Amino acid sequence: MKGKIQFCKRRGCEATRLRKQFVCSPCWGEIPAADRHRYMRARRNGLTQIASSIRSEIMRALGRKLATANPPAANPDTFTNIARLTGDRDAMEPAE
Repeated sequence: MKGKIQFCKRRGCEATRLRKQFVCSPCWGEIPAADRHRYMRARRNGLTQIASSIRSEIMRALGRKLATANPPAANPDTFTNIARLTGDRDAMEPAE
């Protein structure tokens, strides 16, 4: 890719995309086939205003990308893991 790295326009997605695309490949796969074909047909026929409106409909339908299932902060043993890494044994044992 020449120039700046471009990221996916979907909110919450950090994947890179090609310059001509508006979403990355994994997000493109989540778009229903009928909407993809309608968008590509409008682009192919040079109907840029219609393609732009279809693209905004697709982005609205995709919504925000969901966060990971188990982020590290959600783990209840986070403090135990940190204590194990730092070597603090008092934090690993339950308080009496």
